[in-house]
Amino acid sequence: MAHVETWALVLAAGEGSRLHSLTTKPCGTAVPTQFCSRNGERTLLEDANVRANAITSVAHICAIVAEQHRQWWPSPLVHLPKPNVIVQPCNRGPAIGILYALLHILARDPDARLVILPSDH
Repeated sequence: MAHVETWALVLAAGEGSRLHSLTTKPCGTAVPTQFCSRNGERTLLEDANVRANAITSVAHICAIVAEQHRQWWPSPLVHLPKPNVIVQPCNRGPAIGILYALLHILARDPDARLVILPSDH
């Protein structure tokens, strides 16, 4: 029997629009929820990365992000290997994001076991 690696996929491509009234900066820029902090420390995306680290090694943690959020995601994902940051050209909803990321992961590890972690709560 082959050894099966557990991979963690952090979902971070959403718009976070349900909480825009709480996550809009004074200048009017609406920041997606996953790039905000609940307590002034880590962002929700960084919290999801901590949960992922409890499941598997950093080599097996991937994040799916949206190109239009590039201004926010490089810093919280700096610890991930570049191939593990999967950039969606545009947000098409969680199902498409999961499928897109899964195809990337399966190309690298056909026997991967996947744990999906939201980053917006």
